[in-house]
Amino acid sequence: MLEFSANEYLKVISALERLTAIFEVRTADMLELASGQKGNIIKPFRDFIEYAERMKLSHSGAFARETLRRIMNSPSVLTLDSGSGSPMKPNELHSEIKALGRIFRDEIDTYKFMFVPPEKQSFYDDQQLFGEEVNNNFPSAIIDIEEAGKCFALSRSTASVFHLMRVVEIGLMAFAQGLGIVGSIKTAQPSWGRVLSLTNTEIQNQNRSPSSSWTAEKRGVFENIQADLMAVKNAWRNPTMHVENIYDEERARDVFNAVRGFMRHLAHHLDESGTFTP
Repeated sequence: MLEFSANEYLKVISALERLTAIFEVRTADMLELASGQKGNIIKPFRDFIEYAERMKLSHSGAFARETLRRIMNSPSVLTLDSGSGSPMKPNELHSEIKALGRIFRDEIDTYKFMFVPPEKQSFYDDQQLFGEEVNNNFPSAIIDIEEAGKCFALSRSTASVFHLMRVVEIGLMAFAQGLGIVGSIKTAQPSWGRVLSLTNTEIQNQNRSPSSSWTAEKRGVFENIQADLMAVKNAWRNPTMHVENIYDEERARDVFNAVRGFMRHLAHHLDESGTFTP
């Protein structure tokens, strides 16, 4: 998707207005322009071309470039090369500028513009929506976290949840690695109930017959992660880990907040390999 500030559109309009204003202050039957005016014409033409290229306005940009080429190749505005060997009079240049305005309006009318509301700007722009620690410990989740934010900002709520699902699966695999039950979890997916039952059972097994690495601190962390997964499940309101429903903005925000909380807590103690940090 092409991204630009609405200010870019205003700059194109401003450049056209500056070109038109040069002629509006002169009578219609003027046959010449002072050579000093040439610079005043060149600058807004260059500005228009720059902004048009940025906005992918190929037709009006090409028209402006050709007109500017003729201006640059002439000693003064009065002797513009009209392409027929005869000088272009100021009123003819004025007509070219008005034609440029019409081409621009026709071309811009074929575009569909969207905008990101100010309150959602951070969802679209922030590259660390879940925090630096999540990005560092779960680099393979970065793209989906960013896409989840962008989709939410653009009111594509179901798409946002889809990307959040992928983030959770990355975190879930790290949790399973830490518990040593990755194979069982992969078999149990996509059922939330089966997955959470397996992780809970393994935590209880470790509590009953703890190894030397299953410290009280590790126990507390893994039990809290289990609780975080329950919160994600509740936010999903779906018996499976596949996105089978349509999500509105409110539900998508609930899922977003739940997944962010889960991943932040997870990243504070685990990385993608399941390595535990007290």
